[in-house]
Amino acid sequence: MHEDSSARWIRGLVIFTGLIVPGCHPTKGATPLPDGGLVLVRPLRPSCGDLTSCTRACSGGDATACTLEGRLYEYGHGVERDGAKALSLYRRACDLGYLGGCYNVAVVLEQGHGVPRDIARAAALYRRVCDAGSSIACEAATRLGAIGDGGIP
Repeated sequence: MHEDSSARWIRGLVIFTGLIVPGCHPTKGATPLPDGGLVLVRPLRPSCGDLTSCTRACSGGDATACTLEGRLYEYGHGVERDGAKALSLYRRACDLGYLGGCYNVAVVLEQGHGVPRDIARAAALYRRVCDAGSSIACEAATRLGAIGDGGIP
């Protein structure tokens, strides 16, 4: 059986959660940082294996599947690139409570991946994900001025 490019891409995907937890002890799959925090990196165990199954799972409320499908559209893996579709899927993942989806919405809005840039909304989302414990989002929020003395580029 021939495997399509979306299935190959999903199979090889690794999600970087970017959660930094100061004072935590290293666990399997976690990379210790000099400040005592951790970056959690885990191989994705997707609930879907190709575009069709991701679409079905996302429609059923699976936030991870929505994120995976969004990545397929954002990067054009097995489908035509479509930033608006990717943004919509990331928003669904965020609405379902997956902070990785919220972070992806912020990235797309900040960088304008096929959609108009919206720095203010990106900064607010980075701040929301930062408040939940993601140092990567905190860095982005600071850079965009949502925290501290950061400046908007």
